[in-house]
Amino acid sequence: SDNLFQQRFELRIRKLGHQLRPRLLPSTYTLIVDAMCACLVYDWERAIRQSKFNMLGGMMFEKDVRFVQLCLEQEAGGVLRAKFAKLVQMARVVAEPAEAVSVAGVDKDVRALLANRVDVVQPK
Repeated sequence: SDNLFQQRFELRIRKLGHQLRPRLLPSTYTLIVDAMCACLVYDWERAIRQSKFNMLGGMMFEKDVRFVQLCLEQEAGGVLRAKFAKLVQMARVVAEPAEAVSVAGVDKDVRALLANRVDVVQPK
C-alpha cells in the first residue's frame, strides 16, 4: 500500500501484537484488541461528526476504516464487524458522490454527517 497511514498502522499493530501475544493468554489478548477497537471506533465516530470534508476525504476515510478493520480482525483472529458496523456505515455515507446524496427523507444522524460535507448543497 502507498498510504502512509495504513503502512504505519499495520507496522505498529503487528509490532504490538508481536510483543504482547507471547506474554498473554489468547483470551486476554483478544479482550485487549477488542477494547482497542472500541476506543478507536469511538474516537473516529466523534472525529467524523466534528470534521468538514469532501467526497475524496470521505472515500479515503472509508478506505482507512475498512483497512483498520481488516488489520485488527487479522490481529484478533476473529470478526470485529459488529464493532465497526456504525463506523463503516458513517464512512459509506460520507463517501457517497454529491450527486447521489439526497438530504430529503434521511434521518437526523445522516443529515448531520452530510452537513459536514463541503460539496453537498444543503436545502434551506
